[in-house]
Amino acid sequence: MGFALNVKGLTSLSPFIVSMNPAGTMTFILAGISLILLNETKKRSAFNRLGAALAAIVGFVGFVKIVGLIAVHEVYFDSILFSSQINEVANGHLNRITPNAAIVFFCVGVSLAMSYGGKRIKTSNVFACLGIITAMLALFGYIYNVEELVSVNGLTPIALNAMLGLLLLSLGALFALPEQGLMRYVTDDGAAGVAARRLMLVALITPEFLDVVFHNYPTQLRLVLISLGSSLVFASILWSTITKLHAVDMDRAAAVGKLQEEGAKDRALMESIGDGVFAVDRTWHITFWNRAAEHISGMTQEEVVGRQLNDVLKFERMEDGTENISFIEEAMRKGTSQTMGSHTQLIAKDGRKVPLEDSAAPIIDQKTGLTTGAVIVFRDVSNEYELEAHKQQLSRMRDDFVFRTIHDLSSPVNVIRMALAVHAEEDKNMKKTAKELESISVLKEVSERMSKLIEDLCRVAAGENPDVLLKKTTIDTEPLLKELLQALAPTMTPRNIVMKYEIQTKSRRVIADPDALGEVFDNLLTNAIKYSKDGGTITVSQETAGAFLNTSFQDAGIGISVVDQSKLFMPYFRAVGQEIPGTGLGLYIVKTLVEKMGGTIAVSSTLGQGTRFTVSLPAAR
Repeated sequence: MGFALNVKGLTSLSPFIVSMNPAGTMTFILAGISLILLNETKKRSAFNRLGAALAAIVGFVGFVKIVGLIAVHEVYFDSILFSSQINEVANGHLNRITPNAAIVFFCVGVSLAMSYGGKRIKTSNVFACLGIITAMLALFGYIYNVEELVSVNGLTPIALNAMLGLLLLSLGALFALPEQGLMRYVTDDGAAGVAARRLMLVALITPEFLDVVFHNYPTQLRLVLISLGSSLVFASILWSTITKLHAVDMDRAAAVGKLQEEGAKDRALMESIGDGVFAVDRTWHITFWNRAAEHISGMTQEEVVGRQLNDVLKFERMEDGTENISFIEEAMRKGTSQTMGSHTQLIAKDGRKVPLEDSAAPIIDQKTGLTTGAVIVFRDVSNEYELEAHKQQLSRMRDDFVFRTIHDLSSPVNVIRMALAVHAEEDKNMKKTAKELESISVLKEVSERMSKLIEDLCRVAAGENPDVLLKKTTIDTEPLLKELLQALAPTMTPRNIVMKYEIQTKSRRVIADPDALGEVFDNLLTNAIKYSKDGGTITVSQETAGAFLNTSFQDAGIGISVVDQSKLFMPYFRAVGQEIPGTGLGLYIVKTLVEKMGGTIAVSSTLGQGTRFTVSLPAAR
């Protein structure tokens, strides 16, 4: 702006009446932009490329100027801009980029370029320090009026404003990446950082400050006072720093002791738990192995710690014997806990195949947030597998016993029913006494009840058997309900019971097994009729609820108490005071079948007012 407006005060602050060179000013601006962009490189790669290119230009300008000065050859690029102003002789010199400015440009350009590369940051800091030293020499030249430090070898002296700007630029390049290179020692929160920050600042300021204070004293006395004052200041700062470092060391020792104590507690805890625990680092070397792991695998700490996981342990899938360590890999890759998965086994030292369960969790460095390994917890589930096998065996034995019992019961019941039927056919025209008729009626009723009980037991056995699978298909419930209502009409007419069918949905189709669904609806309708009062009303309604179709059966019967409602679906349960005969298995069978079809059943009832059963089944799309 100073050159563009021809304002001398904006281009020169120097007692030698030297102005900044326009080309040098532009180079300085490019360096400043490169320095600013350095902080944006992590966000955008385009900034990285632009900043690195600008740094290269700055370094190239300085290099070319230095080569020209050494070869005593005029470099004309610094005389292009505002040539009419800069070619005027000022104090015996033309306005050109000075040697010390060229050195700073070269050092800053190289420093920034290396910083963009992300490597050799220490070397980058060295170049930045060379730039700072060059600018500081010019600054001392101005402070102590030493023209040789301002004008190298009698060439064009550096402008004061250029010198101050280049000093700040070099400092910016040095502190551009404070957590890397040499500067990490200065910015560190530890003892080294504390000492560096205190002593470096004092070393830079104290001599100059004391020189200004004792400026009017005779030379020898001034030197003595500066030396003594510097010694006292350094001694005070050193003592303060030593005190601070001692406190830091004490805190660190206390922290280390606490960590060791906590580590000992954690190790004791890991050793005491019943599950096997071991840890691996990022290179899959085992770093910890507790006693439970020794017991399960048969391998001691000495045999496994420090060795590669694959060299000493083998986790494999039971079904095909292939290796299964993916849960550990996923834990370290994703940084989250991963389950081992069922049907995993460990090959023990003696060759035993030990079924295992549990998980792996990542070990995350709290400082860096990086995953440094994984902790694997596992337990021997051999007993569980044996127990499950035993339960399955008992279940098969029970089913076999039930079916044998049902067969043994059904045979005499069928004989009784056949005998009654034959007797009734032979004696159609024979008159029987009232006692005979009563006996035949009792036998018939008992045989029917026994037959119903046997049928229910068959259904219970089939429903509880996991090997019995239902054949699910799409069923329209409306025809099924109407067919059941028509079949049950003869039992309702003598008692003046009215049946209502209310539909509140367009689609009445569900995904279910036809036979099982028919049995569920038949059981609930039969119960509604059985427990309704004479002249009562039974309402069957349907409505959709999300992905389910709800079918409700509402009667106006005797109702069920709250206490009995909680036990209603238990096998062989009969409500208190219930006089109507039954096996107590019907609702248990209904609930079993509904759940096998992927649905639910609910009940709501009030004593003396009736009961409502609602069956929810997956609706067909």
